[in-house]
Amino acid sequence: MPGRPDRIFFAPPALLALQSFPVPDDEAHHLTRVLRVTDQAEVRFVDGEGNAATVRVRKTASGMSADVLERVPPEPPRRPELHLAIATNKGSDFEEILTRLAEIGVHSVHPFSAARSVPRGEGGRARFERWNRMARTGMKIAGSAYLMRIEPVGSWKDALSLPGEFRILCEAGGTLIARSGTEPSTLVLIGPEGGFTDVERAEAIEAGFQPRSLGAGNLRATTAAVLAAGFVMSGAAAGSQPG
Repeated sequence: MPGRPDRIFFAPPALLALQSFPVPDDEAHHLTRVLRVTDQAEVRFVDGEGNAATVRVRKTASGMSADVLERVPPEPPRRPELHLAIATNKGSDFEEILTRLAEIGVHSVHPFSAARSVPRGEGGRARFERWNRMARTGMKIAGSAYLMRIEPVGSWKDALSLPGEFRILCEAGGTLIARSGTEPSTLVLIGPEGGFTDVERAEAIEAGFQPRSLGAGNLRATTAAVLAAGFVMSGAAAGSQPG
């Protein structure tokens, strides 16, 4: 979708569907305090579900409003639909890649607790909102109208039951990732820094996952997640992950 990243803003679908809507507080702050956007400026808003519109913003007594000038045809979804299930690691290690994954075009991220994960629990509302802000930032950088979904921390069993017609268990060494390019959805399991246990590996294979590699080397979990996403979304063959 064309557009300058610093002129792309987010409004939930229910707001963007209106002809005029109040600009969300965080976006209004960015417009007025960071970008110094003047009254009556034209910018682009997206709703995270593929829809976009050019709007004219105006300052009001209560904040900022937007009037829709033009709606553009919906953006085609990125293919394949990629779901990443990532074992929880140190907080900063997980969070630092969310914006990159959103830029690449990952459909959803599902953090989960594996046997060798760093315990995180379900997390607070503030942390979850921070994750979603990172996803929105990646969407804007990419100039996309689709927002990457980030789910609350789940269990190992939850990860195994996630959707995905092509199911990949990332591990060090072995057969390289190679997609045929025909699968509409892909699910990739990324383990913790200590790797999956033998029991987890066996359970994943039983659940339909194919062990695949991103290369010969041993990678950090965060590096593996970004590399796997890039390879899958580009349709390239690849190969390794943390072990």
